[in-house]
Amino acid sequence: LLDISRAALDVARRNALEILPGGNFEFLRSDFYQALTADRRFDCIVSNPPYVHPDEEALLSPEVKCEPRIALFADDPGGRLAEILEGARGRLLPGGFVIVETSPRFASGGHEYALGRFSSAAVRTDSSGKARFVVAHV
Repeated sequence: LLDISRAALDVARRNALEILPGGNFEFLRSDFYQALTADRRFDCIVSNPPYVHPDEEALLSPEVKCEPRIALFADDPGGRLAEILEGARGRLLPGGFVIVETSPRFASGGHEYALGRFSSAAVRTDSSGKARFVVAHV
């Protein structure tokens, strides 16, 4: 698991040990792929990056607003989405896939970005029917 926040990594570590005791997990403090060596490959990459543009803050529900700002806001969410997808292309094993959570505002752009770079790409909705995930397969 990669996260830029030590506190988030601590929570993830506790959750992982509770859910899958004895599981084989690695927790690295990193801004996206920076802490990974170039030769690391994965079957699946799942990312929940900050994807709220600062101009959307007033639209957030109170329970979301209590999250740490670093986990919510990005000045260029669409650009970060493209960065995650691009980085995943070189890190996925054959048959692998990437899932990135994003704002409905940026889902179609992420889908368009992935279409020419992956063998398939789709947008999936959350439980409220909002376009929330970009899924792409190598």
